[in-house]
Formats: sequence, structure tokens, C-alpha cells
Amino acid sequence: FRSALARPQSLPLFCPWLIKPFRDPFDMAVSEAGKAPIYRKLLGAANVSGGLPVAAFFGVCACRVYANATAALESLSAYDPCWYNSSELERCNRGGHHVPVEKTNLTRDQFDWLLRNASYADAATPHL
Repeated sequence: FRSALARPQSLPLFCPWLIKPFRDPFDMAVSEAGKAPIYRKLLGAANVSGGLPVAAFFGVCACRVYANATAALESLSAYDPCWYNSSELERCNRGGHHVPVEKTNLTRDQFDWLLRNASYADAATPHL
């Protein structure tokens, strides 16, 4: 599936967002439906279509954060209202507002890498 991405070099700037739970059902709906075209453009995945594009394709296939779409959607829909106007991802992660490592398909080192890259992800892709 990663071969479907024209710009896989953007993954380190994008994948850290996939451990931040949606804020509420509206955030989930906007992310899953409305932001999918933006994500596809960012990563050069124009040939990716429907379903749960963010949780399923990006969370499972592209970033490999979750084992399957069910695990991704379940983890991301454990709603957490953390939000900041700037440095949102880094600040929320620092406060413990992220998906627990046990809910992901990542090793502790891989998970910590996503946490460390939050500042870069915030700067490159604010409010994804």
C-alpha cells in the first residue's frame, strides 16, 4: 500500500497525527470524510478511494499505526477534547492526550518516535 503513495517522504510529518484521538464525533466525521482529500494530496495518494480513508488507509496501510481498520477507528474514536490553537499535537501528547501504545500496532520505540516527531508534524501540518 505504501507504493500507492507518490510522496512517502511526507509520512513522518503526517503519521504522528494518527495517535491523537478525535475530539468529538464531529471531528471524526470531518477527518474521515472532509480531510481525506487533503491527506491524499499531501501524500500523493490520488488513487485511494472511499471507505474510512483516514483510519483505514492512512492509519493501517500507510503509517502502519494500527493492525486493522477496526482497531484504528476504535482507538481514534475514544474522544479526547484536547485542542490548542498552535502546537496542538505536541502539547496534547505531552499532556497524555494520545492513544495508549497498547492500542496500536507499534513497538514502544516506534510509538516514542511518533511522540518525538509531534513538533515537526505540528509545524508542517497544523490542525490535520
